[in-house]
Amino acid sequence: MIGLRAELDVWRISALVTLDRTATTPFTLAETQHWTALGGASLLAGKWYRLRALGGVSVLSTASTTSIAPTLGLNGRLLWHFIGFEAAGTLTPFGAFQTLDGRIELILRGGVFELHAGYRVRLLAETGTLATATPIAGPHAALGLSF
Repeated sequence: MIGLRAELDVWRISALVTLDRTATTPFTLAETQHWTALGGASLLAGKWYRLRALGGVSVLSTASTTSIAPTLGLNGRLLWHFIGFEAAGTLTPFGAFQTLDGRIELILRGGVFELHAGYRVRLLAETGTLATATPIAGPHAALGLSF
């Protein structure tokens, strides 16, 4: 799975857009694209911490179908100078598909650059419920810019 994530915070207003692309093998022609666009507000915000609640939509595209469903999210971050932690989760509880995506990360900062390393769990039920979905889970890493 390859993913992209963009986040924007202006004062207490937040926006988050993600894209995940999955394929059954590196050489497969069939793939799934999962877009999520969320907006919200920081419930708590300070120099070293942030807790934000988000809401929006998710779009799941395959070679033959495209589905849209409502999505909720929660994100918390705690920083101290050059090191920090972040935990985040999104849930698509009903609609044409269901998802549950959670991650926990260690953050190392140097100037405007951030290195994120952590663990991510993703459940995707294109049919049925999340209880029957097979999780995709494992370590992940990301690079970021923070202004």
